[in-house]
Order: sequence, then structure tokens, then C-alpha cells
Amino acid sequence: MASAAAIRVFGPLSVLLNGRHVDLGPPRQRAVLAVLLTAIGRVVPVQTIMDGLWGSEPPEQALASLHSYVSRLRKPISSWPLRDGARLEIQYRSPGYLLVAPPDEIDTARFEQLVHEGLEAARGANQAQAFSVLGSALDFWTAPPFEEFAEYSFASQEVLRLQKIRLTAIEQRAEAAFALGRDADVLPELESEVDRNPLEERLVSLLMRAQYRTARQADALRTFERTRHLLAEELGVDASPQLQRMHCSILRHDPSLHLPEEEHARSKAEPEIVTCAAEEWEPETMPIERKLLGRRRELRRLLAAASATRSGSGRTTVVVGEAGIGKTALLQRFTSMVGTVSDVITVQCPDAPGMPPYWPWARILRQALGVRPALTRSLSPETRRTLAQIVREFCPASAGTSPPDRDAPFAFALHDAITEALEILTHRPVVLVLENFQWADTSSCDFLRFLGGQLTRMRLHLVVSFRSFLVSHDPVLRATVAALLQQPGSELIRPEGLDQAETADLAATVLRESRAPDDEVSKALCERAEGNPYFILELARNFSHGTTPDDVPEMMPDSIREVILERLGAVPQEVRSVLDMCSVLEEGSDPAVLARMVSQAGLTSEALRAARRGDLLRVETGKQESIRFKHSLVRDVVRQELSEESVAEIHRRAVRSLVSQSPDPDAFAAPVTAHAGAALHRLPAENVLVPLIAEADRLAQGFAYGDALRCLALASSLIEDHSHDPNYLAFQLELLTRQGELSAVVHGAGAPATVAVHDRIDHIVRRLHGPRRWPVTTGDSTEQAGADPR
Repeated sequence: MASAAAIRVFGPLSVLLNGRHVDLGPPRQRAVLAVLLTAIGRVVPVQTIMDGLWGSEPPEQALASLHSYVSRLRKPISSWPLRDGARLEIQYRSPGYLLVAPPDEIDTARFEQLVHEGLEAARGANQAQAFSVLGSALDFWTAPPFEEFAEYSFASQEVLRLQKIRLTAIEQRAEAAFALGRDADVLPELESEVDRNPLEERLVSLLMRAQYRTARQADALRTFERTRHLLAEELGVDASPQLQRMHCSILRHDPSLHLPEEEHARSKAEPEIVTCAAEEWEPETMPIERKLLGRRRELRRLLAAASATRSGSGRTTVVVGEAGIGKTALLQRFTSMVGTVSDVITVQCPDAPGMPPYWPWARILRQALGVRPALTRSLSPETRRTLAQIVREFCPASAGTSPPDRDAPFAFALHDAITEALEILTHRPVVLVLENFQWADTSSCDFLRFLGGQLTRMRLHLVVSFRSFLVSHDPVLRATVAALLQQPGSELIRPEGLDQAETADLAATVLRESRAPDDEVSKALCERAEGNPYFILELARNFSHGTTPDDVPEMMPDSIREVILERLGAVPQEVRSVLDMCSVLEEGSDPAVLARMVSQAGLTSEALRAARRGDLLRVETGKQESIRFKHSLVRDVVRQELSEESVAEIHRRAVRSLVSQSPDPDAFAAPVTAHAGAALHRLPAENVLVPLIAEADRLAQGFAYGDALRCLALASSLIEDHSHDPNYLAFQLELLTRQGELSAVVHGAGAPATVAVHDRIDHIVRRLHGPRRWPVTTGDSTEQAGADPR
């Protein structure tokens, strides 16, 4: 290594001039120099320095104190010349201060320069030089940089940037070692680095390769299994495709693993160097890849909230949408874009029974320890003991842990302790993503509500996603979402379905022709899937060369059916009953009719409202308001799950509801005919038609004989198709008798309409009892024709 640098940032901050250590003064004065060292060669505004030293609440004399610190630093650091005769200086240049120092005299700057040279050598295929130079760069890292300033946000931010550069150097040096056949030289370093960063999949892949190339295949496979388990346990995700490919290559003894010239996907790309962690970005200028279809507006809103968080104002974004609408894809793109300027912690809540209290927050705290290992040193022993109840790593060495007492005082103490840890963590902007929080336990929801009211003190962007239906019917989740949205700086994002053009583009990604379907098929696909990306992809996978627009509405892939059934399993029985009714009714149910059916079934109106809030049903307005399924796919699955008896019963309830809705028989004749006709195939006529008979009685009592007659006529007509069934004849005879009596009143006894009714009665009597005998009168005597007169 070359001669030592005058300014040493790795480990305790020190300045060495003429062989002597310079006294840099008290801690906050030393922190001023540290702030200037995070921006070598650039002016640091006074306000930025003050924010770095005191945060958002500086003391009244902060500016005067800053000037005093600068003045006291200037003399000692310039007291002796550097090797080239120059002197260290702190100069005022509007709007702040600049540290004038040759980069060669600052160990972190020399580290970065050597890493840059090593990466350039690797790009030029000079692997020997890359291996040597990158090794020299890593030799500078004798201790964590800015170690004594861990509680300051400016230092944490710079440390994260330098750690990323170091990780890039380690990875590229390993690639160079593979090319040179020096696998054993980097294996210990890779093992220790993976121990520190067990979720860095690129690093794990390199370690597996090194283990395999040094005849440690079993160790390589164990490394993969351990990492796969950690990813599932900590993040709720599978191993990346790159890591899975490495695993498969090792299992197959792929010869390419031994080729020195082999290049992997990431080494082909230009290695990433984070040039300045404090670099600003604007949401409007961030690149948005086309593959994230239909989410530009939502992505910009997330980026805008993250930008506001960087200025010191906490934000909450609640993302609510149905399963498959693309919440996870949106959040993955968002976190990949902000990860270079903010720490990102993501936790996936699994749908698993037996989840312990505070499970998501325990995962967050464990990840926080990975991002900020010094976090525990910044907490009081009492706070650490409280946090150790859910994360044992926080336990002070001198204390043990015991099962927590879940009473209210403990809950508040734990909430306060987690909040304190997050406040320290957010000295640098942090994006905290909680996905599928509908599966979280009640205690975790309680803390989320508590945290939502504390964000004004943090540089934290809290992003929480929920499935819409589960939020709509679970009172705890509903209260949680409401509490979050009541806080300042919060907003709600509801991703909508893709439009026809976006549907076509997405379908093209899975079609064999790799091109979008034509306009008519795309339109049918968009309507069938309602723009849901998951449904679009699954339907498109079932397309063939001959798929037409008429085929799409009839498609029901098994994959979609199983997913819908799984989702319906979480629906409360009351809501499921409402869905059953809607699936049987004609498309576009009258809200009043449906409401009556819900009431008649002994259900509450809340069940109908919950189905609407949960994106299962929707209200369409037009000439006449109607309720429809949001997804025809869901409607069809619900309908297919019903037995024929259940379907007939729903039709019967529809008859009752329609009849009670309107006093005009002509208004309900058509829909009653449809529903009663379907019900009569399974249910007795007296059960199905009793509402019509009761309505006729009610109308007759009010002297509305004409309307009463129309009700009975409708009832009689509905069982005409069943006249071959003897079980219907007696009931039909009773209906016709009452109809004949009313017809005589309305039309007259000898009117054609009344005669027609009596003819029908005569026909049924003959079927039931044989020929009917009528009396024949001659003069004063009565003769019988056939049988005795009646």
C-alpha cells in the first residue's frame, strides 16, 4: 500500500500531520469535519451542515455554534503542511463551507479511486491488474468508515454508499480471481462477507461458485439452501433466477463453471458505483420501464412521496387493490428506483396460521440491524431489553429475555421502543414497505396505527399494501386504514385495471407469436379480465391461433378457477350468500330487488355493502341503476359452485322480491316469468307462486280486481308447461277456480275470458276425475246426461 493518507475516515476520524495526530476537538466539532468529508471537492451549504448536526430541531444558537466549530478546526488542520507542501483548509464559499484537501490525502477518496481503476481494468479484460488494484482498495477498509458518527444521518447515508462500492469491489475481484484461477484466494473473503450480508444474492452466487471450484460442492449446495430459507423467512420471496441457475449448474456439474473466460449476467453489465448518496432526483425525470404497464401515475405518486420524505417530512402511502391487480410489481419497481438514495426495507406478510404477535415488525428490526449494525449501540439498555422480547439480537449481553406479558403497559412500552429504533434508523431517509398487511396479526395493526401518528418526527416513507376485499369486511383492518389516512401526509392509491392497449401489450409477452392480439380479441380479453394483469396473462396463455372474440368470454382456465376459489374461501358466509344471489340473477341486478332478497334471506345490508367495498360487486349507473360483478370470471365461478337446488331457491326468492317491489303486475311480469320458470324445475309450485297468490289476495281486498286477476293469470300461465305432471293439476285447478271467480267479477260470467277459464277448469277436472256431467233441463223436469247432475 502507498503511504498513509493524512485524513483517515475508516475507523475513528483522525488527521495526521508531520507524524502527529491533530486534536480535532469535541464530538460535534469533529462531526463538522466529517460532514465536509462526505462531500469532497464540493461546497456544503450551511443549512445542510446544521441539518446534519442537529436534525430538524436545531438549538437557537446553532448558527453561532457552527461558526465557532469551523473557526476552531481551521487552525489545527492547517498547522503543518502536507507532503506536497500544501495545507488543509476550510474555506467559506457561498452558500457554505468547502474542505480543500488533495483526494490522495483522504483514505476514503483513495479507496474510491482505486476501486474505479480496478473496475476499468476489468472492463478492459486486464484481470490480473483488476485483482491487484481492487485488493489494494479493499486494504484501506480496516474498520467501518465514520464509525464514531453512527448516530448522525449524514454519516449513515455515506456509509451505505461506501459499503455498496466495497461490495462491488469484492464481487468484481472474485470474478477476476475466477479468471486467473485464484479461487482459493477469495474464498475466505467471500465466506465472511456472506456472513455479514446473507441476503445479497449476487454475493451468495459468487461464494457458491468459489466453493464448487475448490471441490466443496456440498458446501455450495448448503449455502444455497440456507440462503433460500433466509429469503423465504425474512422477505417472503423465492431465490432470484440467477441464484437458482447457479444451483442448477452445480447440480449438473456444468463444465462452464470452470471456464476462466466465463462471464455471468451481471459481470457483462457495467458495475454500478453510487457516486453520491446525497444526489437529488425528481420523480418526473426518473426512467420508467415499459414492462410496468399502466402504472406510471401511481409510480410517480410514490416517487413524489419518497422525495418529500427526503426533505425531512414523513409520508404514508396506502395501496389497496384486488389480488392480481399488480400491487407487488408496482412496489418492486418503486423500491428499485429509490434504493440508491434511500434505505429500503421490505417485509411480505405471509398468509400463514399461527403468526406470532409483531412478526412483521420483528422482521423489520432484524433487517434494520443488517442496514445499520450500530443501531443497538444507539439504544438505551431498557429499550433494548424491551425490543428483545420480539428480536433477541437486541438483548444486552448482561440480560436475559423472558416471555413478554401482553398487557396494555407492555404493548405501549414496545410500541414506544420500536418507534425509538425507527427514529434512529431514519436519520437517513428510509422507505419501509409492508406488503399484504391484511395477513398481519392484530398487535402489528395496533402498532401500525400508533406509528402513523409519529411520522412527523421521522424521515420515513411508510408504504402499506392491502387486498381490497379483506379490508372491506375486517373491522381491524378497516380501522387501521382509516387511522393511517387521517394523518397528515398520507394518501391512498388504488391501482386500476389495464386498458385495452395495455392488455394487448401484456398478452403479447406470453403469446407464442410474441405479438399483441388483434383489436377485437384484445377488447374481449380486456372485458373478460377487467384489466386485471394476472387474469390477462392466464387467459392469454390459453389462446390458440384460432382464438376468436367469441371464445374469450367462455374461457375459464383451471389456474384462474383455483385462485378465485381460494379467494372466495376467505369471504364471510353472509357476503358469499350475496354473491350467490347476484350470480343467479340476470346480469345487472336491480339494487332494490337484491336488497329485498338479502333481507328475506335473513342477511344484513352490511353484507351487500361489504361486497361492493371489496371490489367484488360494483354499481353501474345509466338509465337504470344496476349491481354487477366486477369480474365476470368471479361470477361464473360462484355460479358453477352452486347446486341446482340452491339456484332454484334463489330464483324463488327473486320472484318474491319482484312481486313485492311493484304494485303493477305488468311491470314485474317478464322478470317473474323468467325466475319462476327456472325455480319450478326444482321446487313445488305452491312454494314458488305463493307470492303471486298473496299479492292477488291483497289487491282484491283493495278492490283492485283487475290487477288481482292479472296476478292469478300470470301464476296460472307459469305452470302450463307442467300440466303433464299430476302433482301440479290440483294446484292449477285451485288457481283457475279463483281466477274464474275474479274474471266473472271483472269481465262478466258469460264473457269469453271467463268461459275460457271454465273450459280450462273442465279439462283439468276430467283429467282428475273422469268426464264431467252437466244437467240438461226440459220443461219442469230435469234429465241427466251421463251422470247425476252436480
